[in-house]
Amino acid sequence: MKSVQRRHWQEAIEAEVAALERLGVWEKCKPEDVPAGHSTIGSCFTLRAKTDKKGIVIRYKGRLVVQGNNQPKKSFKDTFAPTANFSSIRLLLAIAAKRGYDVHQCDFDSAFPQADLDPEEVVFLRLPEGMRDLPAYFGCVLRLRKALYGLKQSARAWNSLVH
Repeated sequence: MKSVQRRHWQEAIEAEVAALERLGVWEKCKPEDVPAGHSTIGSCFTLRAKTDKKGIVIRYKGRLVVQGNNQPKKSFKDTFAPTANFSSIRLLLAIAAKRGYDVHQCDFDSAFPQADLDPEEVVFLRLPEGMRDLPAYFGCVLRLRKALYGLKQSARAWNSLVH
């Protein structure tokens, strides 16, 4: 990484990796532990500078994302997850306003990595460039235990957890 903000981006990557480790998202494996017939999926970090209303950077955020477009069909069973139609949400908010109900929302930090993958869904992940620099991950492949952004089955796993 050759950016002037290299230190900030590296800290963001390390914070993301620490959060995912805390959640038990993966287990480290050696490349030779990947069973025959299974492939490893690539991954990358998406980096974003969060700014305030004046455009001043208040936080650097890194997120580990799986390149699910290369995910083989045999590594997942189902991808369906229900979504709400915007007109339905608008209707519910209108009813709540008319009747004077309190409306609450919640936002989950790192939502998908809290959902377990089905034990039959075996997914191996190649490390992105930012993680290969971390000493604890030299020569490793990751076997995912929980969902990550970019996996085809992540939304379904998250919905199953919330439901």
